[in-house]
Amino acid sequence: MDKLPISLCMIVKNEERHLGACLDSVYEWIDEIIILDTGSTDNTVDVAKRFKAKIHHHPWKNDFAEARNTALKHAKNPWILQLDADELINQEDIPWFFDTYPWVDASGYYLDIHNLKDENSDEVSLIHRLVRFYKNHPDIYYESAIHESLHIPKSQVKNSPVRIIHKGYNHQTDTKSKRQRNLAILRAKLKDDPHNPFLLAYLAQHYQMEGQLEKAVGIAKKSLWYGVTFPMRRHLLHLCFDFAFAKRDEKLLKKLFNMLPSADVFPDVHYYHGRYFELTGDIRAAAEQYLTYRQITASQRNQQNDSFIPDLEVDIRRREAGIRTQFNQFREASGLMKETVTIAPSVYQLWAELGQYQFKAGFTDQAVESFQKVLSLLEQIPESGETQTLRQRYSQLIKKLELLILQ
Repeated sequence: MDKLPISLCMIVKNEERHLGACLDSVYEWIDEIIILDTGSTDNTVDVAKRFKAKIHHHPWKNDFAEARNTALKHAKNPWILQLDADELINQEDIPWFFDTYPWVDASGYYLDIHNLKDENSDEVSLIHRLVRFYKNHPDIYYESAIHESLHIPKSQVKNSPVRIIHKGYNHQTDTKSKRQRNLAILRAKLKDDPHNPFLLAYLAQHYQMEGQLEKAVGIAKKSLWYGVTFPMRRHLLHLCFDFAFAKRDEKLLKKLFNMLPSADVFPDVHYYHGRYFELTGDIRAAAEQYLTYRQITASQRNQQNDSFIPDLEVDIRRREAGIRTQFNQFREASGLMKETVTIAPSVYQLWAELGQYQFKAGFTDQAVESFQKVLSLLEQIPESGETQTLRQRYSQLIKKLELLILQ
């Protein structure tokens, strides 16, 4: 395979567990691999050498943008690909780079980041889109010490179908140490710039991941007030609305609704109105809002550079399905639940709900298949009294339904 004039630029530290798979996904077709090592004490450098990477050692200065820009200075090729060590290029998408070469119609391209639930799963927990393939030019560079962003005119950026698979951190020590590192950087930067909406947004995300939701929401509200922009604004609104609905906090809900832009540019407005209608008992109006959201996003998703939030997409279909069952629309409810298990195939509760609706819609054979999927997923959960009871319950249910089919 011919190699393309692309330099892969990476900053790494103690990434021996992930780096090999990342470099293996690009080694055969990328001309140059630049590794900026910021102090590894494991075998990261040895892994990089196996792929003939050009390794540069650089002291860590608590500044991701500084490190990334330093790596860029070592690149010789006209185009840059940026990956993290726990990411890899989807092999099915590599032909795009060859088919569109020499990439004359843009200065950069969005790539879809598919964040997996964990490194042992194929289930996607979040999809977002970032510029990861771009021209090697002095006017294109990174900004911000943490959660660095690429400075590039959006008018010069186009979409691509390329997917980056992000395996995430399943190793507890990795997760804890990297969160502590990021928290220290955030606190230091916020001392100098306490009203920076993006720093506050990242701090809110930190506490959300730590499970400190009340603290996360308090900081998220500040970030929203100070004007954090999309797509980060969308995530913070989702966090705050979820918290407000769970607490039935009318005061907070009113403030959040006042922050929402027009539904014409932000379809999530329909989702939040739907949830409010459910809260107040107007389920018909809620179902209409959920349907409107699904119709709009189905037509817009391919054109937007926004994030895909699986939890939201599952929730909206699950809620609409539940409403439709109240009007005996089990066929429609089954269709909605089929969409949820496509989005989140490893959640056994969704398969169980799908099976219930399929049975009530008269699709007994399909219900059996769904309940069999429930059993297979329960087998993957550590043994406990609860899982044993659930397995027995669904095994008995499957037998009863199979007898019905034979009659």
